[in-house]
Amino acid sequence: MPKNKNSIKYKKRKKDACKILHSVYKFLKEKSDTIVLKKIRGMDGNYSPDLDEIAIDYRKELLPTLIHEIMHALHPNWCESRVLAKEKETMNAISIRQCKNILRKFSAYI
Repeated sequence: MPKNKNSIKYKKRKKDACKILHSVYKFLKEKSDTIVLKKIRGMDGNYSPDLDEIAIDYRKELLPTLIHEIMHALHPNWCESRVLAKEKETMNAISIRQCKNILRKFSAYI
């Protein structure tokens, strides 16, 4: 019986999201000291490779911005559109439990 194309795509997106989340967990464990919360004018977050710092505007959407900026730090050669696409895929695939785990890990270091 052939598999449904949509179910195959869903499983691939779910697998990709799990890989990204694993990278996010690892980053938060090893380099959480490079993340700062502050007011940023004109954007939700920013990764500065020169400073090795991720700045996130705490007034904006925290979780997607955190994932987005960590992906910039982990994959500096990715273009903005690819990072944005992976962020959206990840946000659409994560569970409530995974969301809580990311925020718990993040909050432990701020």
